[in-house]
Amino acid sequence: MKTVLIAVKDTKQGTFGAALWFRTIEAAIREFRHEAMNPDSMIGKYPEDHELWYVGKFDQETGIVTVEITGPLFLVSGVMAKGQESEK
Repeated sequence: MKTVLIAVKDTKQGTFGAALWFRTIEAAIREFRHEAMNPDSMIGKYPEDHELWYVGKFDQETGIVTVEITGPLFLVSGVMAKGQESEK
């Protein structure tokens, strides 16, 4: 099964966290949105300092990681994620 590799970037530190794998980008955004709505999480406390990025794919059958040649792709910010949740 091919999965997507996603990382949260802390814009205050200017660094990416460890990449995590999800079945889909949509599932990763849902989880990020959940964290953005949690007032006890770092993303929830400082949504303006966090962004979600797509960094590549991981094939669980072969163990091959494929990264984007142009670099990570921005998906959503913590502020955007909080706004999306409130629209539901």
